[in-house]
Amino acid sequence: MRRFLETQVAGETLWVNNLAHLDAIEQWIGAAVRERGDRPGLTMMARLPRWMKASTNREKVLRGLANLRERAQRAGIDE
Repeated sequence: MRRFLETQVAGETLWVNNLAHLDAIEQWIGAAVRERGDRPGLTMMARLPRWMKASTNREKVLRGLANLRERAQRAGIDE
């Protein structure tokens, strides 16, 4: 199933369900320090694919997320 908020990044598919999902991923990927919570491995961020978490793809993923945000804004999606 294709999603509206989907794009290709580093040869992989980057998608988000909504802007809250996009915000959460963008904050985590863009963070200088990624802290682990009380239950490492049981968070949404721990389950992100390796290619997305790789430092070599950080800027590409952030650009992809910015493109998805622009697409959502053009389409009038605000949540």
